[in-house]
Amino acid sequence: MPLPIKMAFAATLLALVGVSAIPHGSGGLVGLLEDWGLVLVFTTALVALVWRAVAHPDHRRAWALVAAGLAVYDAGLVIFNLWISGDAAAPFPSVADWMWLALQPCTLVAVLAIGRGGRRASAAELLDGLISAFALAALCGALIYEPIFDRVVDGGVTFGLVPPLVDLAVVATVIVQVSARGWRPGRFFALIGLGFLALTLGDTWYVVQAATAGWDPGSWIDLPYAVCMTALAAAAFTTPAPRAQTEVGSL
Repeated sequence: MPLPIKMAFAATLLALVGVSAIPHGSGGLVGLLEDWGLVLVFTTALVALVWRAVAHPDHRRAWALVAAGLAVYDAGLVIFNLWISGDAAAPFPSVADWMWLALQPCTLVAVLAIGRGGRRASAAELLDGLISAFALAALCGALIYEPIFDRVVDGGVTFGLVPPLVDLAVVATVIVQVSARGWRPGRFFALIGLGFLALTLGDTWYVVQAATAGWDPGSWIDLPYAVCMTALAAAAFTTPAPRAQTEVGSL
């Protein structure tokens, strides 16, 4: 990752962590960072992805697609901060909630496109990956969906089940790709998988808050989103394992 982007990430992440540790509702610069610190992280990640798509020809279309999805995602947070946050009568889902579903399908398509660079997976490896993905879905259903089901569905906002689901779709796709590589994820797939697991945790807590008391940026709930964006930007500058290293017989 280019040094200026690394420095920007370091500065914004440190500011976000510091603000999260301060009691909510402080004024001045702290209050400004509470509202806009996460936007800075998203925008820094967006700049990194655009830089990657422009400066490097390999998988340019894939990363341009992810950058487009993140641009919509980032714009959704700006809209939320300007017109929705703090409004007790704000609808859920709002237009921002729909915009926050743009990143995941774009990333999923990119992961599939980049994953084609390895050898052709056997039927057994794909089946192994699918079984693992379904196992993850079952685990997350017990740990994530069961705790939020009553609050979200009984509150008449079944949309709240969608954001964690699309996050997990990316994680499941990564699992299948890793399986096709003999369960050697490498840094690229590890970053994407861990990043979207963090996003799943953040979205799970967000929908619970949005469906009940409402959500305002500027607390510890922001950190999983920052982790996801940092991992995504780092993955953009991480080359997936070459074909010779993805063949099971050569490992």
